[in-house]
Amino acid sequence: MTARADDEGKLSTLRRAIGARLPVRWQTLRSGSSGLLAQCLAFCASILPVLLHRTDALIFVVAATAVIATCIPLITGAMSYQLPTEPDDSIASRRLLGALISGVPLSGLVAIVYGAVYGTSHADSALLVIASVWCAAYGQAAFVISLAWYTRKGAYGEAMNARLLYGCSAFLFTLFVTVLDAPPSMYLVANGAAYLAALLFIGRRHGRMVVTLVLDAWPLLAIGLSGLWNARRLVVGLTFGTLASQAGGMIAPALGWMAGPWSAAMRIVSGFQTLGWQTIGTKLDIWVARAVRDKDAIRVGRSIRNSTVVGLAISVVGALVALAFAFFALETDRSIRELTILATAVALFALGNIALATVGRVLAFLGRDRARFVWEAARLLATLAVVLLGGPSFTLLGLAIVVMLSYLVHAALVRQAIREMIS
Repeated sequence: MTARADDEGKLSTLRRAIGARLPVRWQTLRSGSSGLLAQCLAFCASILPVLLHRTDALIFVVAATAVIATCIPLITGAMSYQLPTEPDDSIASRRLLGALISGVPLSGLVAIVYGAVYGTSHADSALLVIASVWCAAYGQAAFVISLAWYTRKGAYGEAMNARLLYGCSAFLFTLFVTVLDAPPSMYLVANGAAYLAALLFIGRRHGRMVVTLVLDAWPLLAIGLSGLWNARRLVVGLTFGTLASQAGGMIAPALGWMAGPWSAAMRIVSGFQTLGWQTIGTKLDIWVARAVRDKDAIRVGRSIRNSTVVGLAISVVGALVALAFAFFALETDRSIRELTILATAVALFALGNIALATVGRVLAFLGRDRARFVWEAARLLATLAVVLLGGPSFTLLGLAIVVMLSYLVHAALVRQAIREMIS
């Protein structure tokens, strides 16, 4: 009788445990579905220029967004790599607000430099180019900072709701710009405005934080710039790595007949990188960051392995979609050799970059800033060598190989860090 009672007690405990976990799993599934819908909408917005053969807008947007992405670590002070593992709530809050304020002048500086260097090479006026880059750069940076805050809080549902609003806004704004047959820079304005619309949703839920941003702007600016200086090695390393990964977009205008297909593929790769980082990766980062804060080495290793598997799965799908759009964007008949080079470069570049986007914060979460800096610097040097030494075909294949090798080295560094943490 006692044994039966014990069995019934264990069964009852198991049922309660399962019942407690079901609402959490359902909430995660529902939030993830919102994030996937948001990414589908953003994806549709990104391919509108491809479908309508707006090659001028496509090449401009790919090149400009590559530059913006390279500067995001500088504008944000690398918050997405630091904030999730910060144990002190008060320090985390001040760093968040400081980064949001300091991002305004920093993104403006990026826009002015971009306009000075590239403004005269576009059909749009230099002033319009600067304004569009400023809007897109700050919108994306502020959204990334807010996403880091949600990751730290473990608020996956709120993050995906904001992401869904961004996706809806990006699609509607881009469709509006396309219908008007607007100049290329307006596509950037549409993207930046979509991020800012999502931030309005975030601000609506955090009124006290918005008031603090307005009333304490100057002290917060000092905090943001101080945080940027303190994280300078991480920021520089991330900038190196982002520059290496965005080189494919930056060189698009110089690729001749491959510029259109390659730019189309880069739009798809960028979309899947965002899926791996900001949609699915946010939940994965929550698990990893929480395990790091709890100093649970076993859970850290398990979470990172799960993130790696998910990242590889996303990268395979992304590579196939990028290949399809690259060939759709072809406007002239090419030889089998040329098409093989293009397909190989697109596939390898997509596989490596999308997989890295999903697990790219792990080394920083584990406190391996020095190892990450060396790895990022090596990536950049290899990328520059490839870009400077050959023509379009050699460059694309070389970039793809560098990306894949970078992913393998990153995996080895993470594995070593986990072993040392466990031992």
